[in-house]
Amino acid sequence: MNQQLVNGKTGGVITKISMVYAPEVDKHALQILVPLGTSLEPGLAIQIGGSSASELTFSRCVPQGCLAAALIDDALLMAMKSGDEGKLILVDRARNQVALPFSLKGFDNAERKLRHQTESLTGKGFSLSGTVDQVEKWFGEIRNSDEESTSVDEAATVGEGE
Repeated sequence: MNQQLVNGKTGGVITKISMVYAPEVDKHALQILVPLGTSLEPGLAIQIGGSSASELTFSRCVPQGCLAAALIDDALLMAMKSGDEGKLILVDRARNQVALPFSLKGFDNAERKLRHQTESLTGKGFSLSGTVDQVEKWFGEIRNSDEESTSVDEAATVGEGE
């Protein structure tokens, strides 16, 4: 399951969010790609609605951007299923905290499809142990048609306009 945040003015991709389901451990793995120039040390936070933010650690940078990946807990998954919007919170190279909004519309249905598709693959001998490294490799192998692009005219600096 994938979503891209797109700059409404330039059409360029700002961020990519991907999720897979690991049936062997009954957990979901989340991978987020953010632009180069993001400050890595503070990590990345994901916040759904008014809930407290969940922290993700950057694992590496590639030419397309920097990656944060982790298995997510049940509380975050439930918040994503019941929420309408989330925010990715990062720190840019100027040390400003930036919030990137993303849509959760249709997430609950897409998650059910993802789980079903993954479980049908495991019945055909496909295996995923649930480790983050193996999950990251799997992101390149599994894609479904539920990709959504969200237009972001400008990233909102946390605290402004809230």
